[in-house]
Amino acid sequence: IYERFDGETLFFAFYYQPGTYNQYLAARALKKKNWRFNKQHNAWFQRLKEPTYVTNEHEQGSYIWFDHAMFHEDGSRGWRPRVR
Repeated sequence: IYERFDGETLFFAFYYQPGTYNQYLAARALKKKNWRFNKQHNAWFQRLKEPTYVTNEHEQGSYIWFDHAMFHEDGSRGWRPRVR
C-alpha cells in the first residue's frame, strides 16, 4: 500500500515516525521510487540525470533532495524538495 502514497506522505512517515515499521515501509517505498538515503546528510536524494563523476565513495551530478528541516524566506519552517 505504501507504494501508492505520494512522496510527501512517504517523507512524513519516514521523518515523523522514527523507529517504527511505518518508517521502514516508507523507506522501502521511497527506494522503489529511486530515492536514496544519505546517512551523513540525513536526507533523501534522487538523480536528475546520470552523474558526471563516479567513484566507489561518492558521485557528482545533478540531484533533487528532500529537505525536511528547511527554513523558508518568509520565516516559516517546513519541508520541500530542493535541486542542485
